[in-house]
Amino acid sequence: FLYLTSHGYEDASLAAEFEDLLPNEIDAASLRQALDDAGILWRVVVISACFSGSFIEQLRSSTTLLVTAAAADRSSFGCAHENEWTYFGEAFFEQALAQTTDLVRAAELAREHIAAREAEEDKAPSRPQIVVGERIGAQLVRWRNQLETGD
Repeated sequence: FLYLTSHGYEDASLAAEFEDLLPNEIDAASLRQALDDAGILWRVVVISACFSGSFIEQLRSSTTLLVTAAAADRSSFGCAHENEWTYFGEAFFEQALAQTTDLVRAAELAREHIAAREAEEDKAPSRPQIVVGERIGAQLVRWRNQLETGD
């Protein structure tokens, strides 16, 4: 499970400030390469950033669940130093995961909550994305069963 949150850009990159350490941006191709090089087969990647949907094409795989806070051409909301969470972080982690251990359902619930909040606040829809690889679904069920049975 990898959760990334930062300022996002339409070129499939995220802002990262490590001062003298590199990189100072994280891009989709480098992230994919790092996951592949590490040999991580089963992946749940959650990205909370503007334009985070731009990561989809590079990170998509049959063994990946990818959830983004916004479509490739959309901003997301709530990123401010005084906020504990972005709109997406709050909807996914605090609200949806409090209701279900099903990560896909949690992403759907978060998307619904965000859409309602943005409409209520008259904001342009961020359109969170959910991409479920062909093979990850069965693995997610196994993980949930282990969580529920303690095995």
